[in-house]
Amino acid sequence: MKTMTPKYALFVGAFIAVGLLMGAAGALADTIPAGGPPTEFPGLAVMMNSHGHGPPAHVNPPGLEIAKDKFQYKGKGRVGAFDVDWTVEADPDPYINVFLELVNTTGTAQDFTFSPVLNIDPQIIGGIITGGSLSGTLIDMNGDGASLSLVSGANPPPIYTAQIDGIDYETMNLPTLPLVAAPHGTAGIGPMEFGTPIPSMVEPTMSVLDTIGIEINASVSGRDRAYVVATFVVEPVPEPSSSVLLIMSVFAAIALCVRRRR
Repeated sequence: MKTMTPKYALFVGAFIAVGLLMGAAGALADTIPAGGPPTEFPGLAVMMNSHGHGPPAHVNPPGLEIAKDKFQYKGKGRVGAFDVDWTVEADPDPYINVFLELVNTTGTAQDFTFSPVLNIDPQIIGGIITGGSLSGTLIDMNGDGASLSLVSGANPPPIYTAQIDGIDYETMNLPTLPLVAAPHGTAGIGPMEFGTPIPSMVEPTMSVLDTIGIEINASVSGRDRAYVVATFVVEPVPEPSSSVLLIMSVFAAIALCVRRRR
């Protein structure tokens, strides 16, 4: 058998070593996604209920990161009396945007509740700024007109409720109810808003420790469709910037010098 020269043996050894390194790198690439470890999605829980048509549906949907720290959750299907198509966009820093389509599949008016709750991170302590909105469209689908109103009951909840840590924070209702669309026509839902420009409602002593959420409650007439867009935004009260603090310090120093001179 022919013996390899030292130079050839060194070349073969180097080639094998490179191959082993490339294989190891490939295996590592299979276990760690490009760009680093996977993003930890903020928890979102969604409750939906078509009243009188079974128990509420509770969903913990998987998320999709659509931008840095911006996440999207989707769902579609039959919930009681309604065909439901929904999208929630969220940021745990935090805000919630809801895009909801409801189609009443029965011949009579039915009630529906849609309530997403978002886990926030980090906590906001020592003051918040908030804002929210509700808008949409009611569409008659069968030529006999359409209506949207509060859900039935002696003390019906508002159409829009913003929640902080599981407690109702701000509510909105349409000024005139029921909202009516003419046969084969449409009617605008809102727009309604608070904390305009969003967000601008200051709560100097309020904190957010765990969650924010939106609850939408509405009754939609039989065989008709409603599109709803709802928003709730929370931001911390900004701390004074370093430049503001510097200016205040300069004025304080000047005032002290004037007092000493006097």
